[in-house]
Amino acid sequence: MKWKLSVICLTLSVMACGMPITAAMIYPSVGSAPVPVNMDTHITTSTDVNMVVCNSYGLHVRPAAGDFTTYDRTLEDGDSVTVILSTRTVTEDMALWYELADGGWVNGKYLCEVE
Repeated sequence: MKWKLSVICLTLSVMACGMPITAAMIYPSVGSAPVPVNMDTHITTSTDVNMVVCNSYGLHVRPAAGDFTTYDRTLEDGDSVTVILSTRTVTEDMALWYELADGGWVNGKYLCEVE
């Protein structure tokens, strides 16, 4: 019962401050909250990886990561691309961008692993 009261007090105080609640706050024995698996978590063996464009409805290839002003060309869903993992970057808006082996940058949320 005592731990339930502690959790309730912690939850209310965290909500009042606007901080997100993590599993580590509620269950201190847990090192960290589970992290969703994304397409990068297990790709570590090479610097170039083949991927496919998905859910994009037309993916613009940009001259730089995060550049929304211009684009060089458009890729369609199902198009295969080779990305350079060593140059991937996260922009200020927390978007993951990949450099393509044949030039240009694309937003990683529109790339899927080749099955």
